[in-house]
Amino acid sequence: MRILALFDDGNGSVKKALPDHDVVSVGIGTADIVMDLSDLKNIKKLVDMHKKDPFDLLMASPPCESWSFATAGDNGNAYRDKTSLALRTFQNWKNRRGWPSAYLVREAA
Repeated sequence: MRILALFDDGNGSVKKALPDHDVVSVGIGTADIVMDLSDLKNIKKLVDMHKKDPFDLLMASPPCESWSFATAGDNGNAYRDKTSLALRTFQNWKNRRGWPSAYLVREAA
């Protein structure tokens, strides 16, 4: 089976878990194809690649750190708000609302 594994660049988990299959890992780190998946031009490249040599399965998951408990606090984690699950922005970071104190940016006195 030929598999396109988006965001499989960290540990290459899909590639490692399915060694008997043709897994093509894509991401911004260590991957078979290194590209920014937020750029629509790159998505078009993947579509064109699929047209030439079709994939049987597309696997995609969000980057794991946005769901991690490693930065958890009372109001979510360093990446997501607990109530809305909205991604936090740099402005949220500067305002320090509901963030675990270990992850706050300390301003120089």
